Amino acid sequence: MAVRTTWKIVHSCGHEVAHNLSDRAADRRAGFARWLEGRDCTDCWKAARDSDTESKEDVLTELNHAYSQVRVPFC
Repeated sequence: MAVRTTWKIVHSCGHEVAHNLSDRAADRRAGFARWLEGRDCTDCWKAARDSDTESKEDVLTELNHAYSQVRVPFC
């Protein structure tokens, strides 16, 4: 019996992608495939990550402001 290496995953975003899981141990492929099902596909993940730059900049600005207010002298 051949060990399955390619899995068709329906991601949480709704896209179906064939993943080559041959680099995973045979006894861990099914678990990893289930884990992938709970995640967005690579394209959707990258789009969501790239579109969130404004909120990242806002957070960094707030952190920089807070850091400048709380500077503690070094003893």
